[in-house]
Amino acid sequence: GPAITTQPASLVACTDQSATLSVQATGPGLTYRWSKNGVAIPGATSRTYTIAAVKATDAGSYGVLVGGACASSVTSSTANLTVFTPVRIVREASHRTACVGSAATFGVTSVGSNPVFQWRKNGVPIPGATTAVYSIRAVTLDDAGSYDLSIRNDCSTVTSLARTLAVPVPASLTTQPVDRTNCIGSFVNFSARATGTGLTYQWRKNGRNISDGRGVSGTKTTNVAMLAGLGMEGNYDVVIRAM
Repeated sequence: GPAITTQPASLVACTDQSATLSVQATGPGLTYRWSKNGVAIPGATSRTYTIAAVKATDAGSYGVLVGGACASSVTSSTANLTVFTPVRIVREASHRTACVGSAATFGVTSVGSNPVFQWRKNGVPIPGATTAVYSIRAVTLDDAGSYDLSIRNDCSTVTSLARTLAVPVPASLTTQPVDRTNCIGSFVNFSARATGTGLTYQWRKNGRNISDGRGVSGTKTTNVAMLAGLGMEGNYDVVIRAM
């Protein structure tokens, strides 16, 4: 009777790739009948069984019944076909703007078997950033840069679009306004200088916002200018905000 000398081996295949199962046997007049999950596969009657383009539905347990000339047969052990799907990104991350000390999160949605994730900043892998979401709990100025995610498995590797994290520089005064003494009808100008990203200015008199007009100009810029007159005396300051 027939005897199997080499059993079918389990396989891992990617979708659209080919996969071949085989068996080695001895004996006269050998015949073969392959089955999947215990059900005979039509036309699978040779020593090897090949799937030209594997699909997810091809995953399962395969075995072969080997017959001989003496009306006896032997069944092989089962071999598992595991089918992996290539990784693919279905939703990209978004650009982020975060202030110093606040949190920032990038997230990518992907599909595919057994993905392995690696976030990068400016093309350099970030240690420990190996999930689909990357979060920074307290942003610093050094965190500004370009971020992307590399995703791989046994079938493919893809890289997300690069997204930027913008970290505005906090406002910092470099030049303070100074006291002024002016005669009626003379020109008065208070000015201040600051560093930071996207600065806005709001000048105030005695703690109340000064609106443009009424002879006062530049309330949204680095200086406030006006003609000195009765009722213009007071304490002037400026509130500076960064983006």
